[in-house]
Amino acid sequence: MSDRETTSLDQRAEDLKLAAQSSHEGIYLTGPDQIELLSDDLPPSTFEEEGFLLASFGNCRCASDAKAIRQFDAHARVPSGVEKIALGHETLQLVLDAPSDSSFKRGDVVVITPGHASEPIDPLSFEPQKDGVLAALGYSYRYLGGLRRFNAIPANAPAFVSGQGFGNLFNKVSPKADTSLISLAHAEPFACNYGTNKHVFTIAEDGGFNYGVPPRAVLAYLSGTARMAMINLTIVASVPDDELPQVVYVTGSQAKLDQMDEYALVRDLRKRGTKVILIDRKDPAILEKLTEHGKSDVVWTNYASAETYDQAAAILADGGNLNNYAGAVDPDLLIRIPIGKAPEFSSLEDEVRSQFDQMHHNVGPNDPQRFRGLAREPKVGLIGFESGSDREKAYLARVPEGASVLLSSG
Repeated sequence: MSDRETTSLDQRAEDLKLAAQSSHEGIYLTGPDQIELLSDDLPPSTFEEEGFLLASFGNCRCASDAKAIRQFDAHARVPSGVEKIALGHETLQLVLDAPSDSSFKRGDVVVITPGHASEPIDPLSFEPQKDGVLAALGYSYRYLGGLRRFNAIPANAPAFVSGQGFGNLFNKVSPKADTSLISLAHAEPFACNYGTNKHVFTIAEDGGFNYGVPPRAVLAYLSGTARMAMINLTIVASVPDDELPQVVYVTGSQAKLDQMDEYALVRDLRKRGTKVILIDRKDPAILEKLTEHGKSDVVWTNYASAETYDQAAAILADGGNLNNYAGAVDPDLLIRIPIGKAPEFSSLEDEVRSQFDQMHHNVGPNDPQRFRGLAREPKVGLIGFESGSDREKAYLARVPEGASVLLSSG
């Protein structure tokens, strides 16, 4: 960025800081299926104490917004009894003011990480609170959201978010002269897809974990003709030819599939050797076509419906990975995955050892690496075990001494 452009951004930030001290408009969620354009003021403390003051530069709509809009404070990330919530989590922001000890300064352009808390917090202070909310951008705040004009964030927020395992709260971008704000606002959905693919794991025949989208895999994007699926497929395609997926299934409306058939991305994948198979979601033989070249190692659903979820369960390979974007609005909508017959064991000890070895966990909420067995400080529930039975005793014998254990008998 040139000195002239930097000066222009600084002046723009100074002008906007003055405007932020007056009432300004934003789009708020005010009830189930209720969105309003309202005028609001930032609290006076925003301008009296050190903190972050930002202006919204751009915001993209995400399909997951629909869930919060429909559910309002029944949603896990919307505070109970709240009056209004500023919408928008795929947002680009201009820093108008920052704490003196911050690495950010007036005029910086940033993308905000949407996930903020893995434990309940007070959304105003970013402090842990027992009856707080699992806070996230666009779901939990009145004074922070991509669809309100100005935003206020406490000075302690970046350190708190980092400590929760969500990385950097602010991610600085350096726009080029020909880069649009809309393109930059897409940094969040790109990061969402990139992070999803990084955390994908499949289970090998020997029980080990394979991390990331496997090379030469069979993949499926159900209801996958829209933006998120195409961003994900672009990332998947950004590998050497010998690591490309063998097959990519995509379902959707025929009209969208006809458009997709002409995409440069799809043509390039086919040219490089990947079978890209486009299937009308109304095709009565959809399951046969979705498994014509084998079941899928990784499946992404991009629209929450019983039909889509049932298809995902039917086409997922053993040890495969299922990802769901835009979670179900209806809390009664479930993914029904068949459970196989329980294996037989020669002894209770073999049963217990096998069951414990099948468990897996990660150390932190955003650590992609997984480990077999119990966690280091496990909390164990033995539900449905007959009190004092040999089976209960065998499981208890394998639980580390001092671990918290919940028994059916209470």
